[in-house]
Amino acid sequence: MSDYELGAPIAHGGFGIVYAVRRQQDGWPGVAKYLIQGYSPDDRKRFDREVRIQARLEHKNIVPIVHMDMGADPPWFVMPRARQNLRDYFQTANVDARLERFREALQGMVHAHDNGVIHRDLKPENILVFNGNPSYAAVGDFGLGRLIDRDTPTLTSTNIGMGTLEYMAPEQYTNAKDADERSDVFSLGKILYEVLTLRVPYTVDLSIVQLRRFVYVIQRAINPDPDHRYQSVKEMLADVTRMMDDWKRYQPLELVPNLVRRATANGQLHQTAVDELLQCILDNTDDVKLLLEQLPNLPDVVIAALVRKYPDAFKIILAAYDIQVESGVSFEYCDVVATFYEKVFNNTTNHDIKSLILKRLARLGAWNNRWYVGGVFGTIVNKLDDDALILEVVELLSKDSRIAAFCQPYLNDGRCPKPIRDFYKNRSKSAS
Repeated sequence: MSDYELGAPIAHGGFGIVYAVRRQQDGWPGVAKYLIQGYSPDDRKRFDREVRIQARLEHKNIVPIVHMDMGADPPWFVMPRARQNLRDYFQTANVDARLERFREALQGMVHAHDNGVIHRDLKPENILVFNGNPSYAAVGDFGLGRLIDRDTPTLTSTNIGMGTLEYMAPEQYTNAKDADERSDVFSLGKILYEVLTLRVPYTVDLSIVQLRRFVYVIQRAINPDPDHRYQSVKEMLADVTRMMDDWKRYQPLELVPNLVRRATANGQLHQTAVDELLQCILDNTDDVKLLLEQLPNLPDVVIAALVRKYPDAFKIILAAYDIQVESGVSFEYCDVVATFYEKVFNNTTNHDIKSLILKRLARLGAWNNRWYVGGVFGTIVNKLDDDALILEVVELLSKDSRIAAFCQPYLNDGRCPKPIRDFYKNRSKSAS
């Protein structure tokens, strides 16, 4: 370490402590990571593994190791000194700059995965921003990383979760040995959410993501089931790049029919085109014609695919559509709403979507005295077996006598859930 002037400690981790250093020869600023004093044999193995992993990755978007002495006691290695980490960068950078740094981190992780390395602790603190023209980001701190199919099981014990909870994939929380490339994808999806919202992803609320085209990317990346996520960071990077560079606000009224034709070509459902259709609609939820004219007339198979695979994203779309319905539609269009909502209801398990549909159909039918809407509402309610939704219907009826009167002919028979029948019995007694 005689080549470096040791400065103050700047960070402390599980088995390492980081100091600011300056190279004696030319004043170059760096950081040195030492293994902590009193380290255990496992600490030493993990430190050695971190060095072994990080030293084998040569890429602009991976923090390099420029000097090391693994024979020293304690061992140490030196890296370039970053300007700040990504979380600190968030505080002053605009969304375009934040996205560019995120894309660079993706590029670094593509290189890591291509070289058999998974990170297992991706978070904004472990993505560093360096000065340059322009600035650039690089992934660091591979202390929990491992070489795929090569590390010994003693360093990753069964039933032990490793990582940072807010960013950790479910399978990694249960057992760190189960983490693979898709676990890093999950963490990157959480980071993308934070890039776009500036909120730490303890929970994810997709409705606050203002750049709607990225909702699909986030939702797919953080799917609880690894088989339904992006299967590689490279695949995720391709979509992020397309969203950043190639995505234009097409004339959606022309684009949607083309995507529908592609999605249903040759009598089969083509998921790639369905995904693009979802992105297109999300990015144009302010287009009234798209919402009112094209969305409810999508083929049944496409509606089912959108509702089932992307419930959170579709909930955003449906909320935008419902706002337009709320603002007023023609007498005849009420039937279009009812038919569309019945298709959605029959294909979703999402409570919020079902609740929205029940409330809208009851109000729409009553306000417009539209019998067809009442019939659809009755068909749905008479099949309800969800106690929470049944009680919501009872509450809706009890709060608005006009709705209760309108809906009664469609609900007051033996098929109707008992709490609703009881409501009408009590109502009749009160009226007599």
